[in-house]
Formats: sequence, structure tokens, C-alpha cells
Amino acid sequence: MKVYNQCSDEPIRIPGKIQNFSFLIGLDEQFHVQFYSQNILDLFQVDTIPLGSPIETFNSIISFLANSEVYKKFVAKDAAVNSQLSIIDILGSKYYLTIKSHASYAILELEKCYNVDYSNELEYIDFEGYSQLKEESLVWNKLAINISEYINYDRVMIYKFLEDGSGKVVAESVKNNMEGFLNLHYPEDDIPKQARALYLTKTRRIFSDIDAQPVPVISSVEDLDLSFADARAMSPIHGQYLRNAGVRSSFSTSIIVNGKLWGLVTCQNTLPQHIDLRNRIKAEIVTKWAAKVYSNISSAEMVDFSVEIDQKISKLKKSLSNAPVLTDGIIQNLNNFSNYADADGIAFVIDTEVFSSGNTPPNALVLKIIEHYKAYLEDNDKVIYDESFAKNHPEIMGDDTSFAGLAIAEINRETQKYIIWFRKEFKETIHWAGNPEKQYEKILKNGQEELEVSPRKSFKIFIEESKGKSRIWSEKYRKTITKLLTLIFEISYDHYTKIKQLNDDLLAVNEELDSFSYTISHDLGTPLTVMKLNLQMLERKLLDGNTEANSKKLKNVLDQIHNMETLMRDVLNLSRAKSVELGLQKIYMQSLIERIVEESQIVYGNPNTKVEIGRCIDITADQTLAYQVFLNIINNAIKYSSKEEFPVVTIDSKDIGDYVVYSVSDNGIGIPEKDKSQMFKIFKRMENAKSFYGNGVGLNIVYRIMERLQGKLSYENHHDAPGVTFTIQFKK
Repeated sequence: MKVYNQCSDEPIRIPGKIQNFSFLIGLDEQFHVQFYSQNILDLFQVDTIPLGSPIETFNSIISFLANSEVYKKFVAKDAAVNSQLSIIDILGSKYYLTIKSHASYAILELEKCYNVDYSNELEYIDFEGYSQLKEESLVWNKLAINISEYINYDRVMIYKFLEDGSGKVVAESVKNNMEGFLNLHYPEDDIPKQARALYLTKTRRIFSDIDAQPVPVISSVEDLDLSFADARAMSPIHGQYLRNAGVRSSFSTSIIVNGKLWGLVTCQNTLPQHIDLRNRIKAEIVTKWAAKVYSNISSAEMVDFSVEIDQKISKLKKSLSNAPVLTDGIIQNLNNFSNYADADGIAFVIDTEVFSSGNTPPNALVLKIIEHYKAYLEDNDKVIYDESFAKNHPEIMGDDTSFAGLAIAEINRETQKYIIWFRKEFKETIHWAGNPEKQYEKILKNGQEELEVSPRKSFKIFIEESKGKSRIWSEKYRKTITKLLTLIFEISYDHYTKIKQLNDDLLAVNEELDSFSYTISHDLGTPLTVMKLNLQMLERKLLDGNTEANSKKLKNVLDQIHNMETLMRDVLNLSRAKSVELGLQKIYMQSLIERIVEESQIVYGNPNTKVEIGRCIDITADQTLAYQVFLNIINNAIKYSSKEEFPVVTIDSKDIGDYVVYSVSDNGIGIPEKDKSQMFKIFKRMENAKSFYGNGVGLNIVYRIMERLQGKLSYENHHDAPGVTFTIQFKK
């Protein structure tokens, strides 16, 4: 036997019919009539309306419509027409005119006015009273009472959609001895998903009289969609549902909070009773205002909760950051990870090792859960929440009843790290408005017996003891878990960055130490050997009495000692460049550069050396370190051009943006292209510089000083002449 009609199959739009309180005309983009309700003929007293005809050809119709503001905006293609209405006079009676655009058609709806005295109506909506409320329940209680006053129905319910899809009446106003449904639950299928989707865009719905005969719609459009018409006809299943509930009229409007369908205001009356359009709109307006107030209260509560959680997570971050190893920090703080997520227990899994706190299943079962999770994990899944895991997976759980629901997250796939939050079973007594189980009836269709879903015939309270489920993972605790995971990833990245930087620094230090060890052993060893030989020879010569030769030997010894002193001084300067405390001050550059040039020319200059000093802009830097920078750069310029016939060194500066930029140019030996990568490394000397005295420390000192001063150091060989230009940029 086939089950062919589930609640999810219920048609939201019934093609070809509307309710009898409304009159309808459908126009295409060229203002041609493509469909109309049959009662339009009686309203405008016309015999027929040929489909496809321009609306302007029907003077008996257009004469009533053309002067209304809504129709004028419709003709002008003003988008505001969808949210406005006009009151027009048709043969001595007042009618509302609304126009809704949908797909390629415009739906013109007319319905009779039952009360047109609305001059002060909005003053009676107590907006200020709502704004003063501080509790969510008070907002919905006030809304139920106010809507009851506006529409005068026997029952007004505030119906909230719960996280599992079912609904619950959270506030109510009843009169005329109507049975109350407050705190009763309704199954998800009572308002199926296709109806919920429509409630997001079409926020009002009314059935004035469920027993009234619908009006046929004459149409040239196949399968005409009237979803956005206020008076669309009711589905038979929904009509029977209302009859079974003992009501004959129904009105509802959507409660939308932060773009999501939070619930409905559902109104019912035991007798057929139409609600004037203006009162329906009034109910919709006050519902939107109540939803806004609720959203503000809810947001404020969420902010308070978030602030509290953020403070706790801030302390947790310090604890994790201070742990030598992040996993050790997590293990030591498992209790906090559990409590912040309002869990009963937690397990931290590293490969096959399980660390747990609180109420958790045995380790072997935890590992089975992880394997199940990995098998069904999608790449875009961050956290999986399941309130009924134990109930849904008896093949995994066996006889274990230690928990019911869980939240599980992957920390690192490569190292097989996972976290599972556990929640115990939450036993709850649920009062349903009737038995929530679906009921079916046997019907004959085309000679075959089939099953059709039957609306509930009874709304008598049905009590269910909920078992096998944990408490719902609500939004605030889902956000908390997201924050906890973000914290882990953030600290993991910080640790990775720090370790990488330490490794890079260690490599650099090792490289310098290796080079330093080699240079010290070589460069200090050589002068010591020379000194030793010269002293040995001096010892013998003194015995011979050759004073001129003795004097030369002594000079060689002194020169080598001087070389050792220079090398040791440069190494000391390098150490200072890395660690000396900065004393920033204004430095007067003209006198500093003139002094360095004078000293350099004495030591390294050629008699023909010409030093051109241009503009010297004062800088802000450490006095000692700035002196080291210019001493090394100017010394090199004068020294490495000294073998030219006419050496020329040019020093100048410019003010460029946030920097004072100095340039030092020479016409010396330049820098070979193949040696560029070695330029600023310690103890590295270029091939073409080996005929000049030096130890390869100076430029490394300059490079490190400029790093500390947050400046820049660069150079460029001259393309059309010998020599090089060094550029030094100091931050202002």
C-alpha cells in the first residue's frame, strides 16, 4: 500500500481559486489581463473579460482604479507599490486596493472595507510600552493581549519554533470560554517546511470562513501561483485541521527575528469572522515591533553572556599560552573547556590516547565514536552537534548510558587530535496538543487502495516522557564552543610562529657562530704567528746588533697587533649593534659627517681624493649607532675608491615622505653581481676587495643597526660608470 500524501506534500498554493472576500485581477508586464477571479464580473458589472486584453480597454474597471495612488505607482513601476494600499469607491462601496508583483505578473486585489475611520489608529499601538519591557516573556504576553484587542478572535497564541523543529505556545490570550493551549507542544509537521518558507516572505495569512466556497480564477497561465495573494484559497488538509480544532476562522502573521522565522502569531475563532485588512496590517505592524524589542532583549542577554565567556576565555588563554606544550595546557584545563560549554564531561583525544574530565564514556567507546565521526566527516564540517547520539547509534553505544548527546570537533587531522563534549540524558515531560504521531486514512484512488495523511482529529493533551536526548546545544553554547576552538587554533598558530622565528634566529646565530669561529681562529691566528716569528727573529737579530732590521721587525709586530685590535673592536661594535639600549635624539649631521670624512681621508684617502658633501639633513637616532653607520659607509667609500687616479665620493640627503634618505656614492671597485647575496653577512668579503685591508664586519654592523632603528639599507652599482651608491633611510 502506497503512502502518497505526507504533510510535506501539502500544496501551499491551490491553483485556480481564491477566498470569497477578495476580488482579483492579474496583469502582465504590458498591462494585459492574464487572469481574474470570477466575482470581478459581478463587482464591476461586466459580462466578460477576454484574457490577453489591455486593462485600459475596460473603462468600467479602469475608471475606478486609475485615480488611486497605488495604481499610479504601479503604472510608474514604483517599487513602493508592494507595501502600500489605496481605498477606492466602487459603485457606492469602499474597497481596499493592493498590488503585488510576483514573477512576471502583478496581482491586483480588492476587498471590502468594513471600517474606514482610521485617522488616529496608530496612536493606539503602545510602542513605548513594548520598549520598556525587559523580559522576553512579557513581550509575548503583551503581544497576545494586543492582537486579541485588534482582531477580536477567541484565541491568540504566540507560537515559537523550537530547535528540533517542533513548536510551543509560549503566550496566549483566550476569551469566550475558549480552551487554552499555553505551554503545549505541536509537532513539526503541523506547520511543514514549505509553509515556513512562505511565511518568511508572505508574512500574513487569513482564512475568514473555512466553509465558504472558494471563487474560481479564470486564467491563461498554466499552474498559476497565487502564493503572494492575501486571499489565496486554503488547502483541504489545512481546512480539515482547523475543523478538527473546532474553529471556523484563522489568522496568522510571522514573527521574524534577525532574518529567521522565530515563530507565528496564530489566531483562531469558533465562528466565521473576517478581519478588516487595516486591522490585519495593524496586527502585523505590532508583531514586527514586538519582534524587534525581543531581539534587543535577546541580544543584550547574549552580549552579557559573551562578555562573561570572553573574560573566562581570556584567563584560559593565559594558562594555555604559559604551558610549555599546548596539548599539556589543554589537558590541564579540560574542566574549564567542559564547564564553559555547559557540558557534563569532555574527552581530548590524541591518536589513540584519551584524556577526559567529568562524566564521559569509557576510553574504548570514545575511540569508537571518533572512528564513526571520521567516517562521516565532511571537509567543511567544523563541529557536529547531536542531542540524540546514543539513541541513534545503539550499534556503537551497546549498553552504555553514560551520555545521550555530544558535540565533536577535529583539532588536527594529521596528529589525530579531537575534542568531544558530552551531555547526559535530559528527561522531560512534554505536553502535546494531541497525539503527535501521524494518522493515515485508507482511500481509493484509480481503483487502488492508498494511504493519505489525516489531520489530527483530537487536540486533547497527550503526555510524552522524552527519553534518549540531551539538552539542546543552544546558540550561545555553540558560539562558546566555536570560541574555544578558535582559541586553540590561535595559540597553535602563535606557537608555530614563535617556534619558526626561534628556528630562523637559531640558524642565523649558528651561521654567524660558525663563521665567527673560523674567522677568529684564522684572522687572529695569522697575526699571532707573524708576531711569534718576528719576535723570534728579533731575538736573534738583537744578538747581531742590526738595529735597522730590528726596527722593521718591531713595526711588523705592531701592525699585526693593530689588526687584532681593529678586529676585536669591530666584533664588539657588532655586539653593541644587536643589544645596546637605544637613546634616540636629534643628531646634527653636518658636523658629524665632516668629522668622519676628515678622519677617513687621513686613514684611507688618496692625495687626489675629492669628497663632495651636499645637503645634510638632521636625523633622529641613537648618537653612537648613527656614528657607526656613517663611519663604516664613508670609510668604505673612501677606501675602495682610493686606488683610482681621481677618487670622488659624494654625500647627500633628501626628505622623502616618512624618511630622511642619505646617499653615499663613490667611483671605486663596486660590488660584483655574484656577491650580492653575501653583502651584509658577517666576515664575508668580496673577491675584488681582498687587496684592501678589512675584516668583513663593517657592513654587517650597519645592517643590524638600521634594523634596530627601523630604517633601511640598500645599494646599487653604477651602470654607466665605476663605483656604487649606498642608500640609508632613517625614519623621521
